[in-house]
Amino acid sequence: MTPIFPAMSDWMRADCDAFWGPSVHWNIHLKQWVMLLNRAKGTGWVQEGIYISFSQKLSNPRSWSEPVKILDGGKWYPQIIGDPTERGTDKLAGRTARFYMSGVSEHTIVFSS
Repeated sequence: MTPIFPAMSDWMRADCDAFWGPSVHWNIHLKQWVMLLNRAKGTGWVQEGIYISFSQKLSNPRSWSEPVKILDGGKWYPQIIGDPTERGTDKLAGRTARFYMSGVSEHTIVFSS
């Protein structure tokens, strides 16, 4: 299996640089898949930031856009959870949703098309 976003350097090296911990949901507002990722960079897997990527088709792993940073630093396991009044879950969200890190939500995220 080939990773969608391969590590830029080995996890065990002092200069590690790798995306990890993807969380994917279908966004009904954008009409596409959205992936949030952590990026570890440096000794001890320092949390460099949270990134976002988009895809029209899950069946084509190469369709994911280049990850773009949305937050410096941050915590592990970023996740979007949609508004329950719109049938939102961790797999379905709309224009406005809750943004979680390490299982805690302190922010809302708003997607624009």
